[in-house]
Amino acid sequence: RCKAVSRFHISREWLHRLSTFAEPGPITNFDFLCPHGLISPRRAKDLNSYYAEVPSAAWDYLHQEFGGGPVCSSLQYCVTCQNEFLRLQTKRNAELAAFKQLQKMERSPSVRWHHPPNLITRSWFSRWERFVLNHDEEPPPAIDNSSLLTRPAKEGGVVRLKQSGNYMTFTRDMWLFFVNVYGGGPEVFLVHDHQPTADEVAKWDEERQRDLLNATEDDLQLNVTQLTLDNGDSDHEDFGDTHS
Repeated sequence: RCKAVSRFHISREWLHRLSTFAEPGPITNFDFLCPHGLISPRRAKDLNSYYAEVPSAAWDYLHQEFGGGPVCSSLQYCVTCQNEFLRLQTKRNAELAAFKQLQKMERSPSVRWHHPPNLITRSWFSRWERFVLNHDEEPPPAIDNSSLLTRPAKEGGVVRLKQSGNYMTFTRDMWLFFVNVYGGGPEVFLVHDHQPTADEVAKWDEERQRDLLNATEDDLQLNVTQLTLDNGDSDHEDFGDTHS
């Protein structure tokens, strides 16, 4: 360490523990620093509220007494962590926008759902929700719905939904969105009989695609009809203006 350094940065959170507990533990400057010992992008906006400056003599004493770190005598931005922070922020924004769009589709009266609701564990969805709403959170892991299912031996090992499962319900489009982004499974439906077979799900998918195709054709025909009417009105108005 350079002798010219007269002041060091130390975590305010750790100083609070020092004043509150007899054993505050090692100094934890990672409250405001990234793994590379530079400014954490998550703390950059309110950086001053996360650290305090102490004289070198105070730092030397505290560091020798409690250990920890890392030593921080200057603050510099970390390009690597900043790029990762921006990537995750873009991911958050994109996923939240897609989710809201799917919610909007779900409320549309023209949409028919052939599938029973899909289920995802409440704990996984809560982690995803915290991720998209809070830049301090990391993305959730792959979906794990195994806790929602049971295979009673007395019923011949047929897979069924647990009666006491803690889950959230979603449309199939939302389920496909989440599983395409994060992977995992298994796919679970809100049915209290046996879980649907792959063939049953495929049949529902075909019916869903058929409805979407028909809806698209109906919308296209409606647009063509409206365009024809609009053009007719426009021609009539122009003709009238010519002879006025």
